[in-house]
Amino acid sequence: MSENNDLQNILELSESNPKWLISQIDKVRTLQKDKKTIPKDLITLSKYVNSKEALQKKGFPEYVLLDEYFLSYATPLKYAEHRAKKISKLFPDKKLIDISCGSALQLIEFAKQGIECAGIEKDEIRYLQAKININLAHYLKLIQGRPEIYLEDALSDRAKKIIDNYNIIFCESYRENKNYYPNLNELYKEYKDKTIIYEFIPTETITTILDTYSFLENNSIIEFYGEKDRCSRITAYLCKEDKIEFYQNDDSLQLELSYRQKDLHKMKSKDFIETIPDKFIMLNRCIIENHFDMLIKENIFKLDKRRYLLEGNKYSKRIFATLYSAERINAVTAHLKENYKDYYTTLRFELDPKEYWKFINNNSLITNKESKNKFSLFKYKDTYYLCKEN
Repeated sequence: MSENNDLQNILELSESNPKWLISQIDKVRTLQKDKKTIPKDLITLSKYVNSKEALQKKGFPEYVLLDEYFLSYATPLKYAEHRAKKISKLFPDKKLIDISCGSALQLIEFAKQGIECAGIEKDEIRYLQAKININLAHYLKLIQGRPEIYLEDALSDRAKKIIDNYNIIFCESYRENKNYYPNLNELYKEYKDKTIIYEFIPTETITTILDTYSFLENNSIIEFYGEKDRCSRITAYLCKEDKIEFYQNDDSLQLELSYRQKDLHKMKSKDFIETIPDKFIMLNRCIIENHFDMLIKENIFKLDKRRYLLEGNKYSKRIFATLYSAERINAVTAHLKENYKDYYTTLRFELDPKEYWKFINNNSLITNKESKNKFSLFKYKDTYYLCKEN
């Protein structure tokens, strides 16, 4: 029996007897935890069952079926919830269709916010996952009603007829390198009368986005979502506004910033830094890789593609830069050796002295207390931070 047929049977079970399906999910989890052989009739289900701990780590519902790809790359729950609330506030009483809904996790968050919504998915395996997850969410009373999901290519004639019934198009497109399907130009050409919300690859920059999609300039909100030490999502909301926003809310950083596009490009680096509401800022890819390094370039020296240090003494705030883990710090130490052959590194909080000296020795860092070039090194939650001082 094919995987599609097996998933079809699981879908029917999620409709007729979701309680039994949940018991089977728990059974698979126990077998996986105990490293026991999975019975033949549960092999397909086991491919989509993850431990409660793995799901909790991403904030996903306890009973949801996800393959390995979606467990790694599906939108984190915090941001899916943030985006659903934002859309509900920006576009009240509108009907939304998610035209590449994947496993339906974002669609579930839309439904939780009371948004009338539906999904389109062209891949049959993902379509079946999405239908099952909607049924489980409904049974567990996470959502009221069951958003309809259609098995269609988003640009097909039938899909266009379906989309005509909705005001908002939400799209997390299929991606291969920097090729999107459907791409934003295609959607904009076909549906100019609709509100479009579109997610980009997180390595895109403001410059490349606005150069490629000129209709976004001064006519959209472009939001960068940071997750831990990286930019995880970039979402453009076509809504006749003129904003660039940064949002992050996790253990590493709480950040919510909003600027007018036209003002931000004129803003001086000092003014940009002073708008950030933290005692010190741990710069991450959410800011550095998305054009904002251009605003502060005269006040930094570059360590490598993703690591920068700010000359913090030029501002009223002490500015730090994240250096990630000790294993990835070679580029940093190489730069310091080349450019600062004579400097003094001091110990700061959250770093055991033994670990500090071990770190200094392992990386052959030179220390000289007479040096005018002084750095502070400290560790916080398994990440090293370095700050240049007066």
